[in-house]
Amino acid sequence: MERLYSFTDLLHILIAIPYTATSYVERQWSFGDTWCGIVNYVTYASAFAKAYTLVLLWSDQWIGTSLSHFAAEFRADETRNMGICVGILLTVIALTNIPLFLTHGVLQIGTATACEEALLPCMFHHHLYNENAFRWAFLGTFFLLPLALMASLAVIVEWDNGENGKHFKRALYTMTAVFAVCWGPTTFILALQSMNVYPVRTTTVIIQVAAHVLATASVCVNPIILAALHPEYRSTLVSALCCRQPPSSSTLDRV
Repeated sequence: MERLYSFTDLLHILIAIPYTATSYVERQWSFGDTWCGIVNYVTYASAFAKAYTLVLLWSDQWIGTSLSHFAAEFRADETRNMGICVGILLTVIALTNIPLFLTHGVLQIGTATACEEALLPCMFHHHLYNENAFRWAFLGTFFLLPLALMASLAVIVEWDNGENGKHFKRALYTMTAVFAVCWGPTTFILALQSMNVYPVRTTTVIIQVAAHVLATASVCVNPIILAALHPEYRSTLVSALCCRQPPSSSTLDRV
């Protein structure tokens, strides 16, 4: 399961970050309308995959410790069953994010003059679609819903008292907290901005950019968290980096 989580981080780093950072520096989008849609699709789809992979990790822990009879049947062919769950999740995310190709594109802001070019940012087509509904739907389905599901599972889940269970518990709680802290500010700011209640001043723009950087930086934090808090994941990571045979599968290595 952590492989899927790491893959979404890698996808975000390779596709979303370089082009978004370049557009910030140039103050416009220089990669064409099609690539604008692709980058936004990957950005949102990988974010959704990250959020709901965390939900799957919590669900897997709850099933394994609280529903022992079902867990025994599920883990009889765990690789296949977990693969089906992940496949369904990724298919739903891939299909439901397709409209992003239509809702985002390159728009011209201002009129070109002899001294200044018109800005061409990659942004939401607010003149064609309801940005307010889009931002609040994203806030609800990407942030509030999975966070509520994880909080509910955290209340009812039972933890293995063994060493692996303790390490996994710390890692999962820490990753959930990082998700909430890093993604909360930017999702709320975008939702408020769509309602024109977020003022545009130098201070607020700095806060918005800082919130976006915080969300983007979160993709680099989770492997460090897992390596720091879970010895077996750390051993697997070191083995992969050093091209050695990895140890046997751990509590985290379920897909």
